[in-house]
Amino acid sequence: MRERVKIRPCSFREEQAAELTKRADPVSMTARRKKARQDKSEWPDVAWIAELAEPYLRGYLPVPERGTGLEGFWFVAAAAKEGKRKKGKGGKKANGPCRFFVGYLLRPEKFAYLNAETPECLVFVTLGEPGSKLHERLVLPADGLLRTTHTYIGWLTHRPPRFAFFEDRFVTMVRHRTMRDWPEGKYRHFSGNFFIETLAWLVRSGLIRKLAEVGRE
Repeated sequence: MRERVKIRPCSFREEQAAELTKRADPVSMTARRKKARQDKSEWPDVAWIAELAEPYLRGYLPVPERGTGLEGFWFVAAAAKEGKRKKGKGGKKANGPCRFFVGYLLRPEKFAYLNAETPECLVFVTLGEPGSKLHERLVLPADGLLRTTHTYIGWLTHRPPRFAFFEDRFVTMVRHRTMRDWPEGKYRHFSGNFFIETLAWLVRSGLIRKLAEVGRE
């Protein structure tokens, strides 16, 4: 006589089904990925920015910036970088007075005056904190290099976002754009186009060449 096998109901079926649904839900998966990125305070894969920007920022040396709310590269005039090496710091941080940044802003409080909708891609120029002699010479006067460049580049920029100018902030001139309306899988492609467009206008304005000369003074 064949023995009957009694099948016991699985008491965890509902829990397992809920877990599988959660794993398969693309919305929750995206949310978890974004949370993990925020926890690490790190934007993946920014090394390509240095190669992309090099043709536009000739004469500047790339220095990576990671995990500070900014993800990308500083571009420092070569003379300013060499001066740092003489002090024995190895040039690991960008402390030159004339610098460009190309990359991403992940924390809006980093530069609250930008009213950023993070994550954002941005390109900006800085001469350091306001109050320096360089800042007083190139930013504050009506005919100062940064102020006149901002006026000229405004004529070149035929579509938004426009360049913004701040005479009393660390970020002197900036072009930035939110990425919230872009598909996450297109962040690199679309931001790369933004960087190229923005850097091309900066080259045409003459600012990149002129600030490289200032850095060698």
